[in-house]
Amino acid sequence: MTILKDLLLASDKTGVVAAVNLYENRSNIIREHGGNINKKDFTVDKFFKDVPLSKEIPEDLQVDFVCGGNYMMKTKIFKEAGLYDERIFMYGDRIRSVYPRKKSRI
Repeated sequence: MTILKDLLLASDKTGVVAAVNLYENRSNIIREHGGNINKKDFTVDKFFKDVPLSKEIPEDLQVDFVCGGNYMMKTKIFKEAGLYDERIFMYGDRIRSVYPRKKSRI
């Protein structure tokens, strides 16, 4: 978590950071890494799903949404774009938290 915090605070342009999620029993296989949302039909394209963690995968990647519970967002950005929508159950919260902020360039 310290590494994520340091990444978040390193640049004014960074608003959200997240860790790569690996499968429990397959320690080097990526479960989720974030992705983009197709703006025409709102389908989700996840990056690097089910591939081995390797040096070819970038450490810094711009995405429409992040996956997993290990993400951090700057308080200013969180407040400016609106807090959590309590009607959205977990898993959808990350898309709701990150995508509108990227779209509005916050």
